[in-house]
Amino acid sequence: MTNKNQINVGVVGAAGKMGIELQQVIIEAGHIPFVGIYKKTKPEGFVHSTTNWQDKSLLEVDLWIDFSLADNFDLSIHQLAIYKKPIVCGTTGLSESQKELLKKASTQAPILWSTNMSVGIAFINQLLTQFSTIKNFDFQIE
Repeated sequence: MTNKNQINVGVVGAAGKMGIELQQVIIEAGHIPFVGIYKKTKPEGFVHSTTNWQDKSLLEVDLWIDFSLADNFDLSIHQLAIYKKPIVCGTTGLSESQKELLKKASTQAPILWSTNMSVGIAFINQLLTQFSTIKNFDFQIE
């Protein structure tokens, strides 16, 4: 029996280190690792796995998570935006032109992009912003 609150999650880069971790998090959250998109190594544990961006199973995804490599980013962000579903992107090392593609894709689908999804790093970044407003204070992080 499926829960009506479950969502079908698609993961780009599903066979990578983050893709494997995400699959476990998706299951623990009570959702479905529905589609795993991969380039070389077929991921296990997804309802569907594919290298084909025209695969009909992609239409059933409710949320996309992209932790692919920057060299695949141009194609993946373009394809994901076509589906007009929310996208969480943690792809790092994007060029300025790729950041422009990300901005353009955000006009088609809601996107959350961050180069680091760690809560600890977000906290440190917030602290650094606050420290920067203090005059005549020298600080360092080791």
